[in-house]
Amino acid sequence: MNRTPIKAINIPKKIRRFTFSFLVMMHRRYEKMIVEACQQEGFEPRILAKIDDTRAILLWANTGMGVAIVPKDWLGLISSTNLKYREIDEATLFTRTAIAWKKNKYLSALAKHFLETFELLYNLNRKVN
Repeated sequence: MNRTPIKAINIPKKIRRFTFSFLVMMHRRYEKMIVEACQQEGFEPRILAKIDDTRAILLWANTGMGVAIVPKDWLGLISSTNLKYREIDEATLFTRTAIAWKKNKYLSALAKHFLETFELLYNLNRKVN
């Protein structure tokens, strides 16, 4: 299966309009980001659903109800699917996750251990206080 990332700028406008004539499902958290990326490329996505349950988005796509736009690492959340996917190579759709805790407050030994382990695994530059 060809998994070459899709770069929005390389998709001709005529094809983009056709491509987004079908219905799109997405997580609410990413709605603004996805809609703005589409608008920047000159088209409006037809949104079927903005859903908070990640698995539901993928399950609905698996039934053929529409196309799911989800972070790539979510693809493994449901098993035994007939889904195909293509990565979207668009800088405006890139997200990062952070770990946070309250400054200058007591952390249990377990919480400190978790953060230290996280720091080792992901080479974080910040020491746990």
